[in-house]
Amino acid sequence: MNNTDKKQEINCYKTFWITLTGATIGVIFMKQLLASLFFSQPIGNYAAMWGANAVVSYLPSLLIFGIMFTRAPKPEQMSEYTFKYALLPVIFASMYTLSIFANLFSHYVAALFDALFGTGALADPFAPILPESVYEWIVMCVAVGVVSAIAEEVIYRRLLLQPLRRFGDKTAVTVTALLFAAFHANLTQFLYAFVGGVILAVVTIRANSLKPAIILHMSNNIFTMLILGLNNETAASIAPYVVMVPGIIATVVLFRGGHFTVTDNNPHLTARERARIALTHPAVIILVVVLAGLVVLGSV
Repeated sequence: MNNTDKKQEINCYKTFWITLTGATIGVIFMKQLLASLFFSQPIGNYAAMWGANAVVSYLPSLLIFGIMFTRAPKPEQMSEYTFKYALLPVIFASMYTLSIFANLFSHYVAALFDALFGTGALADPFAPILPESVYEWIVMCVAVGVVSAIAEEVIYRRLLLQPLRRFGDKTAVTVTALLFAAFHANLTQFLYAFVGGVILAVVTIRANSLKPAIILHMSNNIFTMLILGLNNETAASIAPYVVMVPGIIATVVLFRGGHFTVTDNNPHLTARERARIALTHPAVIILVVVLAGLVVLGSV
């Protein structure tokens, strides 16, 4: 590469990062403007409140990042990467567990700062908006489990991740995970969202598709809503930590990779055979048993 090409490449990189910075600032300002319009007074209707929240949270990012990066250069499809959908239950268990660890760590840090400087503990972002009826639970599950999952994956793992991959996958994963965490706009969810963002970005790159990340994101959000909806307070409080048992097993499995070599090395397996391999894994069996126990306990 000659000096002219190097200068052009440097200028291209500078332009991209300046564009990303400007777009991010634009999204923040547009969110503040929409929030002042929609939430200047309380919204009585529960569905309307979540609809306004979706507009404020996702419309600015979809518009601005979409305009800025839809036509940005993207890496070629990497055919040597293979992704097996049979891995999704194990990835979900691992992702949820690692995110819980991150969430615990953030609360321990907050408690330390509270003890040292009196800054206050981290607040629960869902506490003020928990539903009070079956109808409201359905609305919240749709809003958080479906709408937010799809919108956030399109924003962070499509509009932002793919153009950023020109700087390397590690950079793309890290930057999008940081933005994903930052735009949650509260310290309670920052580390939780960052860990989840890293895993979802890696899955998207491996799969060369947005579908697995959307499935994982939906599963994570709906599962969290189900835990919040448990009638038994004891079950609701211990549920995230009990799920960590199969999650730790799943994480070890993913890092070692031994159980799933058959799915990687045998492309002729049917979807049913791949599903059987995943669903008979000890981590998944334990997860199902734990969930069933929590449902029974939560209904008492």
